[in-house]
Amino acid sequence: MTVEQFRKEFKVDQQFNVLGLPVLLTKERDGGSLGWTDGKVLYISVPAFSELMAKSNFTKEEMQTLLNAITYHESGHVLLSDFVLWKLFNEVIRADYPEGWPLVRFLANLLEDIRIEFYMGIEYPGLAPAFRKASKLLAQVPTTQGEDNFITALMKVLFLTLRFGLWNGDFETAAGECAHEYRPFITEVLDAEGVMILTYAIRGQDSRSAIFGAMLIFEKLLKVSERFFEPETLQEALKSATQGTTIVIDKQVLKELEEKLPPDAFEELMQQLKEIYGNNFGQEGGEDGFGSKGAGMGGLDVITEIEDFVFYQDTRNLYKHEIMQLRKQFERLARIWEEDRRRWGTPIEDELPQAYMWSLTRDIPSPRIFEGYKLHKPPMDIILLLDQSGSMSGAPGILAMRAAVVIAETVAPILGENITLSIYTFGDKIRQIKAPQEAIHQGRYFPKPRGGTSIFKSIDSAAYLIHPHLNPRAKKLLIVFTDSYNYDNPQGSRIVAKVKTLLAPLLLTAFSTVPEPDKAFTQHLDMFKSLTSIEELPEAFSAFLYKLLENLSRTPTT
Repeated sequence: MTVEQFRKEFKVDQQFNVLGLPVLLTKERDGGSLGWTDGKVLYISVPAFSELMAKSNFTKEEMQTLLNAITYHESGHVLLSDFVLWKLFNEVIRADYPEGWPLVRFLANLLEDIRIEFYMGIEYPGLAPAFRKASKLLAQVPTTQGEDNFITALMKVLFLTLRFGLWNGDFETAAGECAHEYRPFITEVLDAEGVMILTYAIRGQDSRSAIFGAMLIFEKLLKVSERFFEPETLQEALKSATQGTTIVIDKQVLKELEEKLPPDAFEELMQQLKEIYGNNFGQEGGEDGFGSKGAGMGGLDVITEIEDFVFYQDTRNLYKHEIMQLRKQFERLARIWEEDRRRWGTPIEDELPQAYMWSLTRDIPSPRIFEGYKLHKPPMDIILLLDQSGSMSGAPGILAMRAAVVIAETVAPILGENITLSIYTFGDKIRQIKAPQEAIHQGRYFPKPRGGTSIFKSIDSAAYLIHPHLNPRAKKLLIVFTDSYNYDNPQGSRIVAKVKTLLAPLLLTAFSTVPEPDKAFTQHLDMFKSLTSIEELPEAFSAFLYKLLENLSRTPTT
């Protein structure tokens, strides 16, 4: 699965991305992890997801469940994990545990994962079922490990009992048949002292508890194994200790447990599993739903490759001045003052200086003489249509993408206040980048220009795609970014008339990336501007807005 396919198939659920961290797609791997974080962004490994999907035969809905849970989980790491301590830990464990460092690292990661999910579930109750569903799915992934040894048997017990909450003391049942011959060893490691260590690790207030707990349980494992096994056996077991530490919980496993356990013990186990997964456990599907917290806790919906995210951030940093300049102009133009007929105030002479200054800025607060004016923000829908045909390769395409980023950053603070932004790209076909209600996609909108140019066909397609989602009373500004070299100019008059009826009231405009655009194209527009640099954007975009808000003249203007 490519990054582009991933973006089309899956959406990031930002309900519990409480810090609003960007979620970035990457072609890199971090071991076998599906996702990870450096404390600044959340990373999703496209190769790891693709392999898991092929290996497990999970449905799209199940993969979406995993993606959501990873977003929640990694947000928890940012909130609750000590990254400085973890960096130090990863640097020293190779020296302190030359033979068993993979096992210590696995233990520490497992304990830290359980710890943060526990506390995230307390703060945001809706996360608990999300984590359980993801754990259930991951436990069904088939493994390719060899024969079990006493350490892998212990790791399976730990994974099952910690991840699934089966602290019922029946470790043989928890681990399955693989643990049978190692039960004395496992029971001694997980005696009262072992359980206390693990409880301390997964209920501690910070990452130190998980790290120290992993070290303590590893030392206990070594001491107990010395009494049960020969040194050569221990060394051999450590080499494969972290291979295949997940447990398959499926109908076949449940059937085998039912056959081997006393009826009352199996019923108790099933009851615990139902408490974890809901009453539908063991059947098709599962229960859904979130707790009281979480709704409306939206974050920054970003799902793109790292390089494209860097392009967006660089654009924002390069053109801070233009963004701030345009944002001020936009907010000022998007204010409408309406006078209350019942207003009254002090004599105009007393407030003349303030009234004069206010007439220039219309900022809040207004002078007392104008206290009867009410501020309204008119509903407005802005639609960007970016030409990604082959002729836009190089500088023209980069200019269009950077201009779109600047406009997105301009309107971002007031999106949702009767104002929406939509973004489409087109060549031979149209592609939706951002729907009206979606968060802004912080990436490169069309990194590979291709195809021919059918502008009016694309305008028509975009209009029909978007009009059910727009406010009928909102004024609509559609901006085409193009070099104006178009294949379907003869259809322009007919399509423009149809689109203006569908999206009324609409101002149809364009930014041309060439100084002298094709008149056969521009004659169908209400307004167009040549745009050869981002520095020209504030004045040009403001002209479109002024035209939109003041009058919707259909006279072409250059």
